[in-house]
Amino acid sequence: MMELTISKSWLKALTGLIKSTVTTESILFASVLAIAIFGWSDSMVDRHISPKQLYTAWVTSVAVIVLGVKYLATRNLSMDFTAICLIIITLCTGEAIYAIGQRFNLFTPNFYYTVTGHFDNPAGLMSCLCAGIPFTLYLYDKGKICKIMSSTCASIIFTALILSESRTGIICASALLAYMIMGKAGFPIKKRTAIAFAAIVLMATIGYYLKKDSADGRILIWQCALDMIRDTPLTGFGGDAFQRLYMNYQADWLTRHQDSPMAMLADNAASPFNEYIHLYICYGIAGITTLAILTALLIRAYRKRPSREKVTAVLALACIGFTCMFSYPLRYPSTWIVFAVCVYTLFCDLKIVGKRHFNNVICLACITISIVSTIRLHDRIKSEWRWNEASKFKHTEAYERLMPKFADNPYFLYNYAVILYEKGFTDKSLDTAIRCDKYIANYDLELLLGDIYFDKGDYEMSENHYLRASHMCPCRFVPLNQLYDLYIKTDRNAEAISVARHAADMPLKIKSRTAIQIRYKMKKALGLIK
Repeated sequence: MMELTISKSWLKALTGLIKSTVTTESILFASVLAIAIFGWSDSMVDRHISPKQLYTAWVTSVAVIVLGVKYLATRNLSMDFTAICLIIITLCTGEAIYAIGQRFNLFTPNFYYTVTGHFDNPAGLMSCLCAGIPFTLYLYDKGKICKIMSSTCASIIFTALILSESRTGIICASALLAYMIMGKAGFPIKKRTAIAFAAIVLMATIGYYLKKDSADGRILIWQCALDMIRDTPLTGFGGDAFQRLYMNYQADWLTRHQDSPMAMLADNAASPFNEYIHLYICYGIAGITTLAILTALLIRAYRKRPSREKVTAVLALACIGFTCMFSYPLRYPSTWIVFAVCVYTLFCDLKIVGKRHFNNVICLACITISIVSTIRLHDRIKSEWRWNEASKFKHTEAYERLMPKFADNPYFLYNYAVILYEKGFTDKSLDTAIRCDKYIANYDLELLLGDIYFDKGDYEMSENHYLRASHMCPCRFVPLNQLYDLYIKTDRNAEAISVARHAADMPLKIKSRTAIQIRYKMKKALGLIK
């Protein structure tokens, strides 16, 4: 009889959980978050990030239209916070299981990394899972079945983070779990905060020495980024400033510090690995001030009316804030979705407020904007598919037709310039590469410009670009090889020998076939190998 009663209570609890998620609002939210986490496509040049961003935006626009119509018809929109937690937990756990399967070759791993889930690298997986952990803790006190579920899911997520070898993720998850365990044990909030902070510092120090080269590489990026901040501390450089300017600053810094051991760690950098530095570079004091005001408003909203839901939201925002210090979680739409849920929870308690006519106007405006966005996003997605086809088959005509759509996309322009160069359209390739240079500073682009100018016989410009590429990434052998060939071509034998000696003595950062062949070539030119 006891076993029957327990079974019925478990069944009733499980049925209640399922019912709370089978609503229009919950289904739409689950669809948007699922696309943001699991979305990918071989039909796009960038198979991970672009599909997540574009498909998530498209599904979100459709969801807003559906919810807007429902509100106008029923005057009612609601979503249970438990349902939100259950959806986030389920999707994050599913992603964690997939990531664990990658580690044991049950699923196809990423080309460069083993454990990434459905993301391009471990940073995306880490940002997704860390933001989801606080929601597993919310369900812990919701009954026995929820306690078992939340404990199991938290364990799976933490295991995936360990296997991903993401130091930021492991530190964040460990500190959060320790904080919550101390809370259950009755530790005062100040004491557990101090202990958690001390644990973070200790684990960060250990993590630094476990992957010292990787950590020093980030320190190099931060040092160069500080030079950018010093140049425009008030206004910043505007959006996309980092990709437009950073590599030039890195080249200048390494030129001034040629004896720095960090020169061997320099590489192409697409992110400063710190969202706060990124914000400052782009928007200066105004960006940082806006962030500070938003943070103060969120804290005020929590203190005004504390609740378990708001505690969960604060912890999730704290996880996002922490990962922003050492990674780039804002690149991924799943982070923005969780962020939006947390902000809404803190400000509105999941209730729509306002007068009826005002709500109607806002609702109609949202529907109109979403319809326009849906059409435009559909057009953009089709353009991405066409770009992928053009890239796959190297159709210059298709690239030319797509130019109006991607005229300011540096990756499109670079790919087009490479294809034009390979097909012998040197002048057009140069024009496209110069246009690309307005939007991105990049080692590969400098090499391409050097090759184009070399083929055109403009050896001075070619040398400038090869030197720039070498200064951007001093550990790379290809610029040295190109400079050596240029000096031989122009009868500058003394400079060719100097470059050969430098290349022959330079250690191999990564033992690639290209680097080994170039170093062999240089040693042979110096007579060190017969």
